Order: sequence, then structure tokens, then C-alpha cells
Amino acid sequence: YSGQNFGAGNIERLKYGSLRIPLLSGAVNMVAGAIVCIFAREIAMLFNKDPQVVDYAVRYVLVVLPVYWCYAIFNNIINYAHGVGDIVYPTIINIVALWGIRIPAAFILNAVGLGGWCMAGISISFVCGMIGMLLYYTSKRWKKVINPKKEPEPVPADI
Repeated sequence: YSGQNFGAGNIERLKYGSLRIPLLSGAVNMVAGAIVCIFAREIAMLFNKDPQVVDYAVRYVLVVLPVYWCYAIFNNIINYAHGVGDIVYPTIINIVALWGIRIPAAFILNAVGLGGWCMAGISISFVCGMIGMLLYYTSKRWKKVINPKKEPEPVPADI
């Protein structure tokens, strides 16, 4: 969407979808996540009947899915930025969220005795990644994309 509209010079349509698409994706994930959270035990039991496995699966679902909508927004904005040719900032934010936040958060949770809850590092990284990519919309790069300076029309030589 963003690549096609950017390439076609359709900046108004690019602006139109720039927040609507990520937010709609986040909303859909929020609703779907709420439904899965409500029925987490029943869904987990479709795959395994071992009570300990089901308990861990339900814990994972209840820790990660409530903020999965953040990942949807985060990922959509990354792809939107890639479509307009901005690769560096989204890649840095993605690496920081995965390596600089998720892994240390899981390590810290484990170190303080919450090893069974270390999957919360995933949720923390989703929220931080989303915040980092929402900051993209305040960046100079995004302002240049949505407000391109038009080249002055060349003056014909025969005037």
C-alpha cells in the first residue's frame, strides 16, 4: 500500500492510510486476542490434555495476547516505512525491541525468580517497539515523505 502510493506520488492516499491501517490492524488483533484470552484454556486443551502444559499455554496467552495489538501496530508501521524506502530507522527499532529489550527483560524476570513468567519480555518488547515506531510519525523523515518539496517547473528557453 505505502510503496505503491509513494511510488505513484499519491501522497494524500499515503497520509490517509498511514495511521488508519496500523490502528485498524491493532483493533482487529485486540478483539481477536480478547476472544482467545477468554477461551484460552479450552483452546489449549484442543492440543494437549496435560494440565501442566495447558497451564503454561494459558499463562503465555494471558501474558502475550493482551498486548499483541501493539505488535500489529509496530509491524504495520515498520512495513509502511519500508514501503516508502525508509529502512534504517525501522531496522534499528526492530533490533532494539528484539535484542535490547526482549532478551534482557526475560533474563531479568528469570533472575528475580519469575522464570515461569519470562515470556513477559515479549509483551514488553511489543509495547516498546510500538512506541518506537509511533515516534517515526514525528520524525523529520516522515515529514519529508508526506510534505515533499516540489521541484520548480523549468522555464521554457523560448520565452
